Amino acid sequence: MSNSITIGEIYRQLAAQLGSFLDAGRIVEFAIGKSRAEQIVSENQSVHQDDLKKVLALAERRKTGEPLDHIFGTREFYGLTFRVNKHVLSPRPETEMLVDFVFAKSTAADSLLILDLGTGSGAIPTAILKERANAHALAVDVSEKALEIARENATRHVVSDRIEFVKSNWFEKLSGTFDFILSNPPYITDVAMKQLDREVSEFDPEIALSGGQDGLDAYREIISKAPLYLSKTAWLAMEIGFDQAKAIIELLDKRGFKDILVQKDLAGHDRLVAARP
Repeated sequence: MSNSITIGEIYRQLAAQLGSFLDAGRIVEFAIGKSRAEQIVSENQSVHQDDLKKVLALAERRKTGEPLDHIFGTREFYGLTFRVNKHVLSPRPETEMLVDFVFAKSTAADSLLILDLGTGSGAIPTAILKERANAHALAVDVSEKALEIARENATRHVVSDRIEFVKSNWFEKLSGTFDFILSNPPYITDVAMKQLDREVSEFDPEIALSGGQDGLDAYREIISKAPLYLSKTAWLAMEIGFDQAKAIIELLDKRGFKDILVQKDLAGHDRLVAARP
C-alpha cells in the first residue's frame, strides 16, 4: 500500500487483500474512528500516517485468521459491548435466546436468582441483570482467566454488585436453588472438532468448544444434577447444537424433567432446549 492514501482507497485495497468488504470496513472503523457511513462521506480524505499504521497492523493480524473480536478485544451482545480475549468464547447472536427466554418466563418485578454455568465472558448474566434490577446471579466457570474477563464485564456494565463469580467445575462447589439455570455448554463432537475453521480452532478456547465424542458430555452432567439446584417452578435452559435436540430431550425425559420445549434460531435450526424439574 502507498504511504499516501485516502480512506476510500485503503478500504478498497484492504477489502481486496482480505477478501471481505465487511472486515475491511470494520478494521478501518476501529483504526480511524469513523463508521462505514462516515467513511463513505469522507472517502477522499487522506488517512493520517499513525492511523495508516494501525490499519496495516490490524490487517496483518486478520490475515493470520485471528478473529476481529480478538483483534479489537470486544464483542457486541444484547446491545452491550463485552470485552473478550483468547480465554473466552465470543458470545454469539444465537446465545441471546437464553436472555430472551428468561425475560419471556419472568417479569421485571420478579426477584430472580440465576445460575449461569460456563459463564465465559459473563455476557448472559450481565445482559439479564442490566435489564432486571431485581435479579441476582451466580456465574460459574472452571477457568479463572475467563472469570477475570467476566468480572471486568460485570463492572463495565455496573452489575457487579449483583453477580457472584465462582470457580467450579459445573455444580462441584455450588449449593442452594435457583429460578433459572442457564448454560451455553461445549457441544462440538470430537469428529467436528477436527473439522473446525482455523478462525475457531486456533483462537477459541478448546474447553469452551469440545463436548466429547458425541458432543453431549456437558449436557449429561448438567441434566443429571440440575434438579438438585432448581426450585419447583424453575427452568433449566441450554443452548444446543442444531442436530442435538432429540438426544437432549431424551436425557431430560429420562431424568424426569417436564414441560420440555425447543426453540429455533433465526436460521430455523433447533438452538435452545428448556424444561422444568
